[in-house]
Amino acid sequence: MTALQGGRPRGRARPPAALGAAAALVAAAASLPLLYLVIRVASGGPAAWAVLARAETLAVLGRTVGLVVAVTAAATVIGGGLAWLVERTDLPLRALWAVAAALPLVVPSYVLALALLATVGPSGAVGEALSPGGRMPDVTGFPGSALALTLATYPYVYLLAWAALRRADPALEEAARGLGRSPLAVAREVTLPAARPALGAGALLAALYTLSDFGVVSLMRHDVLTRAIFQQYRSLFDRTPAAVLGLLRAYDLWLGPFSTLLIF
Repeated sequence: MTALQGGRPRGRARPPAALGAAAALVAAAASLPLLYLVIRVASGGPAAWAVLARAETLAVLGRTVGLVVAVTAAATVIGGGLAWLVERTDLPLRALWAVAAALPLVVPSYVLALALLATVGPSGAVGEALSPGGRMPDVTGFPGSALALTLATYPYVYLLAWAALRRADPALEEAARGLGRSPLAVAREVTLPAARPALGAGALLAALYTLSDFGVVSLMRHDVLTRAIFQQYRSLFDRTPAAVLGLLRAYDLWLGPFSTLLIF
């Protein structure tokens, strides 16, 4: 039986009052922007909610969801694949690849977007080298945004998956191979279940990063929620439409973790 002390299980200490107050203060401060958006939208009346029914709003929401899905899927495949190569194969110079695969974390995402535009963008270095005065295919919009954000977010998946595979016992995979399972079956039935929580956590980070990004989509001129909110805020005297879009983005940020956890 569990020993009780004062009606509470022994060993489960009550949190210090100062720590609880500090946590409540931080939570209240973090809720202020959301509270402002709710008050601003509510003060606009029914006309404010009509912004959600506009074709432009639905198009922006569709582009945002499409970008998040594409980046999350690509980052999960690339990050998980690199983690498997580094930890479960005889890849030459594995120690070097283990560090190099995480290097995009030290480069801001907008710098990656600028590098893409300067190399393979319109009138970029590659186009000038191949044909002086020529133009490369336009990478702005969805393709450039997805590529830059994938490069910026796959290290989150890679690091978490690499750590999970490093903790997992490789003897289980060797036993499965000894029982006659194919390499694909071993990866599907043994390796993937061990790394699934880490892949889910990394995919969640990639999705939230993509939802909150502003620099890449601005440089690539791709109209998603963050760029649309900025344009509405700067171009109109009435900032209620920007508040509605901001509230919609806050809803996406709240829904993203639950949808990603359901997938994994």
